[in-house]
Amino acid sequence: MLPKPKSFKFSLDPLIKKNNWELDMLELEVSRINEVIAQKQREVGVFEDSIKATQREILQLSKNKRLDLDRHRILNLFLKHQLETCEPLRGEILQATRLRDQAANQLIKVWQGLNGLEKLKDKCRNEYSLAALRAQFKEDDDQWIMRFRSVPKEG
Repeated sequence: MLPKPKSFKFSLDPLIKKNNWELDMLELEVSRINEVIAQKQREVGVFEDSIKATQREILQLSKNKRLDLDRHRILNLFLKHQLETCEPLRGEILQATRLRDQAANQLIKVWQGLNGLEKLKDKCRNEYSLAALRAQFKEDDDQWIMRFRSVPKEG
């Protein structure tokens, strides 16, 4: 008989370790992207608050019968500058959101692959255990048969 291996060894364990590492890296990447998105959204919020305040001030100036044209022009230029500054930030948020979605999709795929490998490992471990039990039962049966054959028959 061939010597039995002492314990179950799964040949795809290095792949499981690699997938676990990749899963950790993708989770880290998604969290970093979420931090960038949150920071950019705070920046956009500041600009939007400034834009609203400027619009309110322009509205107040336009209601005033004696309109200060220089102040109105300066506020309009400031408002235009704020809007021009805010748009690229919104684009960066959109781009970061797309990157996060891609990383999240990769994360899901890696997780599903890892889950499949773990299920395969469990299945192989169970098959190994069953094969070991079968081998043990066969060995026990063979020993009983040998004992039975070696016992002289009474007769």
